Amino acid sequence: MTQMQIVSLVIAACVAAYFYLPGIKWPVAKPNSMAQIASVLAIRDSSSSPEVRKACSSLLQALLQ
Repeated sequence: MTQMQIVSLVIAACVAAYFYLPGIKWPVAKPNSMAQIASVLAIRDSSSSPEVRKACSSLLQALLQ
């Protein structure tokens, strides 16, 4: 192979990687549901606002389903 062919293959590989790698779904860690529930409970318990308490209760209900 000539040097020009090698350079063109490297450029083609870089372009393909640029377009195809973002579409690959890498394994991601699952969120820790118990930690999220504990955080929402802490916010709900520390707040005196009825709107915040109502929103936290709705969020807890969504997390538990």
